Parts: sequence; C-alpha cells; structure tokens
Amino acid sequence: MKVDGMIINDRLNIRDYVEIDLIKDLPLDNHTIEFIKRTEYNIGCTEIIDFIIYDGRIIEPEIPKYDLKIEFIGDSISAGYGVDTSELSTEAVLKLNYDPKYDNAALTYCYLTAEALKAEYHIIACSGYGLIRNYNGMDTQLMPEMIDKITPLTTKSWDFRKWIPDIVVINLGTNDFSVNYIPDKGKFVSAYINLIERLKEYYRQAKFICSVGPCVTGKSLTILREYVQAVVNHFNNNQVFYLEYPHHTYADGYGVDYHPSKKTHEKMAELLASKIKAIM
Repeated sequence: MKVDGMIINDRLNIRDYVEIDLIKDLPLDNHTIEFIKRTEYNIGCTEIIDFIIYDGRIIEPEIPKYDLKIEFIGDSISAGYGVDTSELSTEAVLKLNYDPKYDNAALTYCYLTAEALKAEYHIIACSGYGLIRNYNGMDTQLMPEMIDKITPLTTKSWDFRKWIPDIVVINLGTNDFSVNYIPDKGKFVSAYINLIERLKEYYRQAKFICSVGPCVTGKSLTILREYVQAVVNHFNNNQVFYLEYPHHTYADGYGVDYHPSKKTHEKMAELLASKIKAIM
C-alpha cells in the first residue's frame, strides 16, 4: 500500500472479510492511497468492501489521462514470482522454498517500465504457463487461452474493447523450453504468430515487442532466439519488434527458484523503456 507515493505497508496479509487499520494520524490535507496486489491469481482475489474514514472524506479522484498504454503478456517472470528477496543474501535465497510473501508484481520490469514511461499498464501473466507447453509438460490451458479470461479461474471473458494498448510486450518461451525440452519450431512459431494476429484484430494500431530472457541459456536460448526472430521476420514491418534481455547473473542476485532478482528486473525495465521510446 502506498500513501502519497510512499510505501507504508508492503504486505497486507488479509484472510476472509476483516476490518483493518490502514493508516493513522495523517495530517488534514488531500492524500492519495494506492493498493497493489503483489500476488498472482492463484493466491486469491482481493475485494474492497468499504472504506471507513475518520475526520475526513473520500474525494472522487480525477481519472488520469495516459499518453501511453502498455500490455504485458508473460509467465512467472512478468508476474513477479519470488522477486522480493533483496534483503537476503544470494546464498540464503538459493535455499528458500517458495512462499507468496516473496512475490511482488510492483518490483517487476512490467511495473517499473510503466512507471518510467508514466504509462497505464495491464499485466497478463501466470507462473508456469507457456505458448505451446507449460512448465509441467502439459499442452492444455496455455497462455494464449488465458488472455481471453478475466482470470484463469473464471469462465468470464475479457472484453478487449474496454482497454486498447498502444504497445504489447510479450515474454513467452521460458516454460516451453523448461527442463531442457526443445519444442517443435513449426508449432511454436505458428502459435506465436497466431497470438499476435489475434491481438491485432483487437489492437489494430498497436506495436508488439517479442522479447526473450533473462532465464533461458545455452542451446535453449540459441533456439528460442531463432524461433522468436522467425516470428518477427514473418511480419517484416514496423509493427513487430525483437528484444532480448541479458541473462541474469549471480552478481545481481536471484529471486526464489532462480527467478530474476529485483536488480535484474530493474535492468530489464531500463532496456525495455529505451526500446519503447525508440519505437514510439
């Protein structure tokens, strides 16, 4: 939770319907309170029932007008899985078991890029999901299916007319290539092209960035790079672009289960923001 742009509470661990004190003793003035859900869809949904304000009132905010809208489509990297470990040593992080308290969407390259560019953003990301193959090896309930839903756990469809981005950043492929698996090139490239073509039906003027990294390495990276560049080459226009993030390093630390650290996400955001500025 942020108050006037400052983090006041970095974890609100709420179960069931309870009333909690968010902030006390604010000076009498206009204040802005911002809530960010750190965790993914499978860690629960958050519902705000009411605000109780003592010695004050809620002022209806003006809806900000953004010059740029960015949509991010990805997996655990984009969702912020295990990223909030900067207070721990790298050695300690490598011994950690997963816990939702280490997730933090507000530390991802997605959020940081949007902040740097003063952009409105949507993050559509699920841990373990891939383009044609998930981390668990399953080829059902894939990421292209998830973008149609409000969340993966609902049957309600998202209305694409409600929010149209200027640029779509896709970072998929890490789970397709997980556990040294090499997916079929034809299936992977075809699925990627179909995803972009489908989104182009809704977002006719949008630009697309097909990104790679920072967790894939070795032979898998070489092949993934080839596959994604084939997608970009297929469109061969000024609407679809390629971007590769450098592989994360021990020096920059790790998140849980060798996911990118906060520092790695910061570097990714800097690179992506520069790319978007050049494109737009």
